[in-house]
Amino acid sequence: MGSSRARPQDADEVSQRARIRARIEAAYSKRPDYYDRLAKRYGTEIKIPCPAKSSTQAAYEKFLCEAGQDIEIAVTLTLRDSALKMGGISARLNVDKTVHHYINRLNKLAFGHGVRRRDQTLTVIPVIEGEVSRKRLHAHLGISRPSHIDLPTWIRIALREATKCRQVGREIKVKAVTSSGWIAYMSKEGPEALALGSMRKGRP
Repeated sequence: MGSSRARPQDADEVSQRARIRARIEAAYSKRPDYYDRLAKRYGTEIKIPCPAKSSTQAAYEKFLCEAGQDIEIAVTLTLRDSALKMGGISARLNVDKTVHHYINRLNKLAFGHGVRRRDQTLTVIPVIEGEVSRKRLHAHLGISRPSHIDLPTWIRIALREATKCRQVGREIKVKAVTSSGWIAYMSKEGPEALALGSMRKGRP
């Protein structure tokens, strides 16, 4: 019986892997979302260690994880072109106002008059992204679920109410949160992205 030998990689394949690795490494600090996509696509072939986080970033991620321990749904909102056309601070304020309005709608549906009478509120972790990565401004939210509404129904409600916000565009995503990975993802543009005015600590 002849012994089988692994065929050596040719020069083109080695060169291609080197280029891919360089692209992934270059995406560490500039484009975290791009890095994630490349790592998922090529991660089984090219082992790239996770980049070291700064102490500030690590503390910020820990803060968000602790504040959002009870979140159950993840929401992504993009705004209409008309809401962002001014750019700069005006665009950021429009996103902020829309997020605030959306959260108020959900709180009212969840707790009714309890919002004012008993100061009831959902837990909400909101970030506005796009300024650091120079992409179209959009909002990511981690939101808790009221105990009297089951998760599938709450997801449908969150999606429906987003479509009723006048400034929100067509790209709306609502999904269940199954791990702390969503909070880590939300922290990628740093503390500057946090919409503090709309952040809430749940009072059911």
